[in-house]
Order: sequence, then C-alpha cells, then structure tokens
Amino acid sequence: MAGTTTSKDDLPTVAQLRQTNKRTRASDSHDLNDTDTSSPSKRTRTMKPVPSAQSSTTDSVGSLTPSDDDVHLDLPEYVPNELIPRIRQLRLFTEPELNRYSIACIPSEARWGTGVHSQHLCLNDKPVVVWMVGVLRWNRLMDNVKWNIGLKFLCDDDNNAARRLRSVYSQPPYDTSNDGSLTFVNKWINASDKSVQHSFEHVYDAVDSKLQGWDPSRRVPASRLQGSDVVVVECYVKRFKPKTPGSPQKGWVSWAVTFELLRIAQLLVGPGIVDEPPPDSNASI
Repeated sequence: MAGTTTSKDDLPTVAQLRQTNKRTRASDSHDLNDTDTSSPSKRTRTMKPVPSAQSSTTDSVGSLTPSDDDVHLDLPEYVPNELIPRIRQLRLFTEPELNRYSIACIPSEARWGTGVHSQHLCLNDKPVVVWMVGVLRWNRLMDNVKWNIGLKFLCDDDNNAARRLRSVYSQPPYDTSNDGSLTFVNKWINASDKSVQHSFEHVYDAVDSKLQGWDPSRRVPASRLQGSDVVVVECYVKRFKPKTPGSPQKGWVSWAVTFELLRIAQLLVGPGIVDEPPPDSNASI
C-alpha cells in the first residue's frame, strides 16, 4: 500500500489478524503431511529438527543434511509459535515413492530426464516434485501470458538449495551471485487467445486445519493470496533453451533452470505488505 504511514509498531497482533482475516472453512481435520520490499520485523529462531521417517539422511541438493543440523529460521513477527513445528516438518518433507521432496532434501543423484521428460529434473526416470515453504512476497496469478510468484524462504539452507539447483544444473553453470532475495516460480499459460486473462486455479486452503493431500474441496480462489502469506509451493524443476541468436535448436547443448508452478497451499494469512515510512523532514508544512 504505497504512501501509507503505518509504522512497524502499529501492525496488528496475531490475535487481531486471526479475528480480522478469518475466513469460512471446513471444520474437519486435514493434514498436509502431518504447513525485499519492506516487511514487518523478523526474528531468528534455532530449532532441532524432529527425527522422523521423512527426514532425509542422504546427500541432497541442500548445503546440509537436515536431520543432523540445527535449522535457523528467519520468521516474520506475525508467525505464531504453534505454526513452527508444522513449518519444520514441511521443509524436511520427503516422499521418495512419489519423487516428492522439499527443496533442500532433493537427492544429489537427480539428473535431467530423457525422451518426454527431457525438460524435467528426474529420479528413476520420473520428474522430481519439489516443495518450497516461505513467505509470498509477490504474485501475479491473474494474467494472459504467464503466472508468476516471488517466494522468500524462511531459512538460508532452502535459499542456498534453490540457488544451487539453478547454478550447477544449468549448462554452462549459472552465476547466482547477483540474484535477489526472492525465488521465482512460474508457469506459462496454455491458451490460444492471449488477450484473455486467466486465474491460476490450483490454490488450496491449509490455514485453519491441515490439508490431506491436495483435497479438491479445499481449493480457493487465487485472489485469496496476498504478499506476506506463508505458503507451501509445489513445482517442477525444468530446463529451457535460451533464445539467443545462433543457439542450437536441436538437442540439449546449453540451457538454464526454472521452477514451474504446480500448486500453492496457504498456511497463514499475513497482514499484507506494509511500506516503511520515509525519513522525517525538516520542512515546514
């Protein structure tokens, strides 16, 4: 909200957010597997991961072995303490039988596929499905060409894992040193009429109760999402050929890496993006 003079101290409390932002939802229990522009102040928390069958102890794309190291989370103040265990489980989530992994737990043996899956990062010749947990900082989910979101990870380990994917899996390797703080996930819109805007349809409610799988009854409009929401983003890791003069049109000689959007689960309704007020002025008004 450009031009606002709301200060950090004026931000609503968690209780007020729940009261003002509460939305009607089904009351039955579900399970999503047992959830810079200026922003509200943040806090750093160190947590021991909970040992579980879903914690990966193999080498992974991430810079650490999640089951063995402390997890340092950089959380906005409005994230309640009771959400932390859920975030912790989700960012360490693995489901090998379905090739589904959190961003920092992707096994290092993942390779580019062949044939119909030549664009996908694969394991056992099947595309890897990736989960990212973070704060939604930017979104364009109503468009005529491409849906796009910008995600701020909640810890350096996830951010480093995403950068490493884009770096070492590109050919030639991509230099991520100048990348900003956001990771972008997008999807081209497959429609013949580019003059018509389309809304991204795969957004799910996981706020007041946990989400079992991707329950179609919990699907909500993309307009429900706003900057500052805490979300789980599901995506593919894909490669594409740069469109440069003289670049080969056949075969995979050079390529870059992108994250292709599949689904989004909303875990927490944020307060919205609040601009910091500008410095005071000595001018008379």
